Amino acid sequence: MQWATDRGLQTTIGAAGLDLQVPQESLTMQPNSQNLVSIGLAIGLPQGYYGRIAPRSSLALKGIDVAAGAIDADYTGEVKVLLVHNGPQAIALSQGEQVAQLICKCIGLPDVQEVEALMPTTRAGGFSLTGRAVWVHDPTKHNPLEGEILANGPGDTHLVLLKGEDAPIYVPSKHLSSRQP
Repeated sequence: MQWATDRGLQTTIGAAGLDLQVPQESLTMQPNSQNLVSIGLAIGLPQGYYGRIAPRSSLALKGIDVAAGAIDADYTGEVKVLLVHNGPQAIALSQGEQVAQLICKCIGLPDVQEVEALMPTTRAGGFSLTGRAVWVHDPTKHNPLEGEILANGPGDTHLVLLKGEDAPIYVPSKHLSSRQP
């Protein structure tokens, strides 16, 4: 990594990243505010890496977090940190105070291929859909069957494992409910 700054970069042996500090005299963050802070550091990352701006736990205790934190390998220039203050009181940050870390990570870009449909897995669904207990209403049976959603299926179906069964089945969404009738 290449870097240019008018002062040294602080870090410790074994640290995950480079410490990013407030270069100004001081910075006061008002409650429920955002500040884009120029760090006084310019970088050039090696090909195959990206930089991640990570929050510091010491600032999180004060209600300050870091937003928008990826720096692409083809970016060269000044590093800025978007600080978000969610606390109820103004917070003053002193010159030299560490506000974030710059972590350099290797990028593992996969070979991307367009397909007609994705293969279902046990982790598909997102937003807490997988693992949800459901009742399967089989029109040929009187009582609904208890099951668990494993994944989204093709079309408007879900891959469901019925209680007491070893193999999952695809069930149309219209035959599922989240409560026992």
